[in-house]
Amino acid sequence: MFTRKTLASCSLVFLLATLSGCVTHSSFVAEQNALQTKPGTIQNLYVYSFLDARADFFGDEFLKALQAQIDQRLAAQGVKDEWLWYEQSDTGSTSALQTLPNGNGSMVRLPVPMTVMMNRAAERKANATHRLIIFPRNVGLSGIQIAERAYFATIAWTLVDVNTGAVLLRGRSDTWGKPVQADDVLHDQVARIVDDFMAVPFPPVKAP
Repeated sequence: MFTRKTLASCSLVFLLATLSGCVTHSSFVAEQNALQTKPGTIQNLYVYSFLDARADFFGDEFLKALQAQIDQRLAAQGVKDEWLWYEQSDTGSTSALQTLPNGNGSMVRLPVPMTVMMNRAAERKANATHRLIIFPRNVGLSGIQIAERAYFATIAWTLVDVNTGAVLLRGRSDTWGKPVQADDVLHDQVARIVDDFMAVPFPPVKAP
């Protein structure tokens, strides 16, 4: 089960499952990679995004830019995709987040397995060969970041083979940013996040 922890103190506040509105740096780190990067392997991708669970932190423009740029990258690879945002799912639209006490903060559970299970019929209709789960693992701010309203966050990515259920790729993108920036800056920063991740399942062709 994916979790979000919130830990409050004088110098550090962790808000798991939230993100800032813009990003100023990103890098993807593969934590598990069993993906065979053969052309045509990923044909139809069903994307589950849980980033909108706290859209009030990082804003609708970030979400729109992320989906648009992932769509563009996948289309360039000849991959068809469909999306399900958590708040638009049957689970997210009919239930409230459950907050439980946890030490000095709190823990919020997002029902990732249930959301996927309840959407299996849509996956079959879309002939999905793979599913991609995008999840806000953590976000926080500390020190001067509090005064500048600058967030740091980690986005988790999990790529799964629909037929076998095997995890082909799991990793994270560490990002930093402020909630308000110019549109062109937001576009460029989201591009870095997307490019970092997409370079693993779809590595760029090396010049001869």
